[in-house]
Amino acid sequence: ALRRFVVIDGEAMRAVDLEVSGRLKVIRTTECVGQRVGDFVCYHLRWPREARIAVVAGKGNNGLNALTAARVLLGRSYTEVRVVLAGPLSELGQEALELFGAFGGERSEAVEADF
Repeated sequence: ALRRFVVIDGEAMRAVDLEVSGRLKVIRTTECVGQRVGDFVCYHLRWPREARIAVVAGKGNNGLNALTAARVLLGRSYTEVRVVLAGPLSELGQEALELFGAFGGERSEAVEADF
């Protein structure tokens, strides 16, 4: 059973994201987010390692966070992690994509996305 979590709207999340990124810098923030997503999947959801997980990566820092979370899950022995790119490849960090691939990750480009 999931515990109840506070859900905030996009505007509030952008404010939090800007403040945290400004204080910690993007790479450190991205790694923290990726680790926390991995913790959530492992310890709260308790999904089995063979669970099929799709991670949608948009543009900008949120896309980097998604790629990092996917890489962390692969590093924690989840075997069916796939990233769907919901934005142009040029708007994602090439280094994050390469790291995800180095961990055995696969990606798919969304055929059509209306975000």
